[in-house]
Amino acid sequence: MLDGVEPAALPAGEFRRLARVVPQEAHLFTGDVASNIAYGRPDAAPAEIEAAARAVGALDMVASLPGGFHQPSVSAARPVRGPAPTGRAGEA
Repeated sequence: MLDGVEPAALPAGEFRRLARVVPQEAHLFTGDVASNIAYGRPDAAPAEIEAAARAVGALDMVASLPGGFHQPSVSAARPVRGPAPTGRAGEA
């Protein structure tokens, strides 16, 4: 269930908008910091990426990097997605 709704009852686009993936293994991303923050929304505007970094308290850290948002990334960053819906799938 996602926010109290059966996933099969949702249109595919709505399901994809609501779904979140949290891998159980660590994953090193490629690209720069901005592209990693926008992982779930590659079309995110620079202002949205900055807002996401601010929302998780990472803006000062990103600003301190030599390349800022364009610094090559070697670790995961929170995607620009907004609050996750309630519910889990595949929990072992």
